[in-house]
Amino acid sequence: MNAPQTADPACLVSVLIPTFRRPDLLARALRGCVAQRGVDLAHVDLVVVDNDPDGSAAVHLDAFRADHPALDTTGPRLVTVHEPRPGISHARNAALARARAARVVFLDDDQCPTPGWLAALLATATATGAAAVFGPVTPDLACADDHPLRPFLTRYFGRDVARPTGADITDLVAHMGTQNSLFDRAVLDLPNAPEPFDPDLGRVGGEDSVLLRRLVAAGGRLAWSADARVSEYVPARRCTLDYLRRRRFRDGQIRVFAGLRVPGRRLWAVPAWMAAGLAQAGLHGGLWLAGASLGRPDRARHVAQMWGGLGKVLWMPGFRFPLYGGDG
Repeated sequence: MNAPQTADPACLVSVLIPTFRRPDLLARALRGCVAQRGVDLAHVDLVVVDNDPDGSAAVHLDAFRADHPALDTTGPRLVTVHEPRPGISHARNAALARARAARVVFLDDDQCPTPGWLAALLATATATGAAAVFGPVTPDLACADDHPLRPFLTRYFGRDVARPTGADITDLVAHMGTQNSLFDRAVLDLPNAPEPFDPDLGRVGGEDSVLLRRLVAAGGRLAWSADARVSEYVPARRCTLDYLRRRRFRDGQIRVFAGLRVPGRRLWAVPAWMAAGLAQAGLHGGLWLAGASLGRPDRARHVAQMWGGLGKVLWMPGFRFPLYGGDG
């Protein structure tokens, strides 16, 4: 278990960036952080956790530091951590253990923030007092504009909520993830959870869904920050039906097992989720057949949704597969 640091009042916010063998995207994310406006970067920490057992990010982080000498004077302060144990849970827990600030921000290494991103998150957190704040994600898809799945990919990899800044989005907890989010560090020390992110889920995913549901069950509120936008690069290999099938299957599984890890949940909900999954699979299977008969080019999206339903049915550990710590 990683013991958290005592909050340092001199540090306004710690931005936590886990990374795994994506040096070019990591450099883009760091450049976006360094270019932030409306916040005093001298009081900002960038905590980068290299989750590659080989520590491959070190040479690239050294090069970034050499290219940005102002990091040592005007900030932000760059903190590097090597977490060789594979899995996104270990990486995020290690980042939290090195966070000095009372507020922490999670940014994925394939995301790049807009210049006013961090100031917007902080302003919303201050105005609402919410336990966690979330911003929009615009996908940067590495596929052709006329790709038949592009509209579905845009919705799936993106995140946007039609509510104003400061709006309560606690009711949308099942649709949120920790990418592009700000937390009050204190609320992450949840009861009956030795570490904020469950290490058992570090390779298959769902660790952030479990955390958020536990947070809401404990009374935490979630808020929306419409101006805290990031772009997320989606490589070509993720713009395929094969990847979407696996990812949606995993999403369906998370809907069930994440709920079971929240205090107060009842086992009777499992048959309801499984029945909903069967209905979803049947509905989208039928829509795919109808689309095939009509020659609709976008019919493949129903295959992805069908697999999402099957994931709710086959949610048990024996059907789970690793999605992190590799090319996922």
